Amino acid sequence: MEGVHPDDLAACMKGYTEAFEARRPFTIEYRLRRFDGEYRWISDTGVPRYDSERLFLGYIGSCVDLTERKRADEKFRLTVEASPNGIVLVNREGRMVLINTETENLFGYSREELIGHEVEMLVPERYRGALPSHRAGFFAAPESRAIGAGRELLALRKDGTEFPVEIGLSPIQTAEETLVLAAIVDITARKEAEAEALRQRAELVHVARVATMGELAASVAHELNQPLGAILANAEAAELFVKQDPPALDEVKAILADIRKDDERAGAVIRRMRGLLRKHELDRQPLEVNSVVEDVLQVVSSDAALRKMAIVADLAPSLPNIIGDRVYLQQVLLNFILNGMEAMTDQSRERRRLTVRTRRSEEGEVELAVTDLGHGIEPDKLPRLFEPFFTTKVNGMGMGLSISRTIIEAHRGRIWAENNATGGGATFRVRLPQAANVE
Repeated sequence: MEGVHPDDLAACMKGYTEAFEARRPFTIEYRLRRFDGEYRWISDTGVPRYDSERLFLGYIGSCVDLTERKRADEKFRLTVEASPNGIVLVNREGRMVLINTETENLFGYSREELIGHEVEMLVPERYRGALPSHRAGFFAAPESRAIGAGRELLALRKDGTEFPVEIGLSPIQTAEETLVLAAIVDITARKEAEAEALRQRAELVHVARVATMGELAASVAHELNQPLGAILANAEAAELFVKQDPPALDEVKAILADIRKDDERAGAVIRRMRGLLRKHELDRQPLEVNSVVEDVLQVVSSDAALRKMAIVADLAPSLPNIIGDRVYLQQVLLNFILNGMEAMTDQSRERRRLTVRTRRSEEGEVELAVTDLGHGIEPDKLPRLFEPFFTTKVNGMGMGLSISRTIIEAHRGRIWAENNATGGGATFRVRLPQAANVE
């Protein structure tokens, strides 16, 4: 006992005395002074010894130096405690054997409320049934892995609130067993930032659509003036027919029918404009690309006529459906068409021809292409066309094509531009996966 560390002496004596009096095996950990004066942690194990007559002869014991293991355990504990993430060490039965302060902060439990309890208490009840099989799978092939990345994974606080997390799993091999260390990251702030970024991007997309439609203001006014002017002329004629004695009711009926048709024409123009200008979240639905193209061509037909441009539609029949948002894809096509018409402003009348094509690519994707006969794009500017704030226009903002790329990538598609091999001009292309290939 002279070699036992003073701080451990009382506990050591108590352990020895109780074991000797009861004649039972014991294992006691304490610090013992080595020959050179250094105190080392040991595990002192003893078992009672008897002779053939069952006479107690004392103890047979052994000591194992635990100092290095203790130091490693302490380093591990300090590392776990210093982690900015929640750390939970779980055994094969799913019980928590170690947690850190950040875990207490994340979940609202004290350390005593967690140690020895099942880790399922940190998971919403609707997910608990799957945990045992997931845990068995991990212990069957223990290796570091991440769970929750790219999908919704929720944890449960003591107060019943849920929060999104990502979790990294790592196997920890001890002398007794294999444990799993779970590093838990609260990604609430990241999710909120992503939601805010999506909201701002939607705002920007809407603003760009409004700006694009602003370029069509003259043609929209022209398209509306035609039916409105016809309505006014018919109304004046009807007034004259009504004043006749007797009133020419048959002529008035015919005029009213014409007024109704012109009103429907004007209403259709307004509905198309409102559809493109409305603000909404990305709404993926099965779509026919050709119908999207036809809607846009109706919108730009008057503008093309005012600019003395010819638009040719070369639409492949029987294309597979895609999954997408009609308004967002109309915005991309509208941007392509307006850019193409602007690129041909200084061309001769016969070269002011824009072609809108649809086809099925060799890979089975649905392709939409807009080809102009302008001057083309300078080769050094082609790679930067879809970068934010990069523009080849004198008064351009450089957002139209960047937003178009964002929209197409949100549809899991590809977008690019290239100069035409012959005849001058450029082609902007979009390829979208067919609906059958979209999860």
